[in-house]
Amino acid sequence: MMEWWQQNRPTREHLFRLLIALALALVIWVSVTMSENPEVETTFQDVLLRYRGLDDQRFVLTDDQGIPLNSLGTVTLQLRAPQEARLARSDFQVYLDLSGVEQPGSYELPVQVDAPRSVRTAATEPEQMQVQVELLERRILPIEVQVLGMPGLPYIVGTPLVNPSQAMVQGPLSLMQMIDEGGAVLARIDLAGRTVSLENSTVSLAVIDADGTEIVGLTIVPKQVVVSVPISLQGGHIAVSVVPILVGRPAPGYYVRALEVTPNTVTVFSGDPNLLARLRYLETAGVSINGASTDLTRTVGLNLPPNLSLINSPSQVTVTVLLDIINPQLRLQVPVRVVGLQSPLRVSWTPQWLDAVLRGNLEDLQGCSLDSFWAEVDVSGFDAGEYDLLATLRGVEGIEILPAGSSTVHVVIVRPTPTPTPTPTPTPTASPILLPTQPSTGPSPFVPTSTPTATVPLPSTSPIITPTTPLPTPTPSPTPTSSATPLPSPTLPVVESPDPVPSANP
Repeated sequence: MMEWWQQNRPTREHLFRLLIALALALVIWVSVTMSENPEVETTFQDVLLRYRGLDDQRFVLTDDQGIPLNSLGTVTLQLRAPQEARLARSDFQVYLDLSGVEQPGSYELPVQVDAPRSVRTAATEPEQMQVQVELLERRILPIEVQVLGMPGLPYIVGTPLVNPSQAMVQGPLSLMQMIDEGGAVLARIDLAGRTVSLENSTVSLAVIDADGTEIVGLTIVPKQVVVSVPISLQGGHIAVSVVPILVGRPAPGYYVRALEVTPNTVTVFSGDPNLLARLRYLETAGVSINGASTDLTRTVGLNLPPNLSLINSPSQVTVTVLLDIINPQLRLQVPVRVVGLQSPLRVSWTPQWLDAVLRGNLEDLQGCSLDSFWAEVDVSGFDAGEYDLLATLRGVEGIEILPAGSSTVHVVIVRPTPTPTPTPTPTPTASPILLPTQPSTGPSPFVPTSTPTATVPLPSTSPIITPTTPLPTPTPSPTPTSSATPLPSPTLPVVESPDPVPSANP
């Protein structure tokens, strides 16, 4: 074995040839791979830059002015990858790694890229980014109410109430230090021109420095509070409502829909406390609306009682009168009419009347007739049967007619059966009874003839049967006619013998 190794051990020439073979194989593999799936260079502009690893409970990133940064901006991303990769902007994460930051200060850090494995190379422009890191500070501070405008005499402002009374403020240490130099957390309100108290008004908060300038970049929790400020009158002053006085009546068919007064309250002063205690409102001078049919606006004075004067209030007010047309309602019953019935059908319906309400101008209602309103049921196309149909209300144009109850009408449609023409029955005429030649149980009827007075002779060989009861004299009947009314079946009359004849032997 040793001899074989000594004879066949590799030399430097052998190793050199092996390395050349491996290099050639690698070149061939790369060449084949590139020819089948060539690499392309891609550039993405404005890729969002983020940061990782910073302790947000201790530090905050700021700009040159110390204001917290909401974004680090964007960078340009250049990469090489196979053509078939089809990469998009969302496939990359570009960021700064701040996990090593332990103290506030300025840091210049490389821009790093998280890319898919198919990407050969990836580079950014710029390759590094400088950031400013500051300590994050939080404080609980009282909220002050700042009144920007006052109501003026004779009104006085009480102590404002704010809920909640404190707020948490956080931000970079450099900005928080500006509060210590005379800044504050304020809820600003404007009471200029107010005559009543401010109650439960929502007000936004602001943090200001010693010069009254708002400090931008701090976070306030909560952002808004509820503020109430009592406003009252000094002694001898009260605020009362203004009541307009109308004179006359508007034109027929019109009414006063609303009244507006500007201002609707005034402040009065009096040295007599009893007069102020009895005073509830002030009346205006009369505003004439006689014959008016449109809205009108008038400027009139106030009727001030003696020993009473106005304080910071105008001596005249503006009264606006809003008029409208009277639209009365009239309730009535209207008849139900059925239309569209096909011949020879017959129809009946219930109810015959429906309740309705009329709405319209008073003048139009006064000029119309109640016969001009009805309910209509259309049965076009309906065959025999029973139906529940909705009635349509009809009336005069310009007057609204509405149902005041159910509009359903029960309709019964029938098809009449034709009456057959009866066949005339002839009426027989009276005829004498022929006495049989042989004994029989009774008389036999004789076919009627047109001569009821004929006399029948008796045969000499037959016995004559004398009836025990006299028979009635026959009455002639009229000739049968073709009357449509059938006649009752007649009873055949019996002819009585003229004289009794004695029996004879054959």
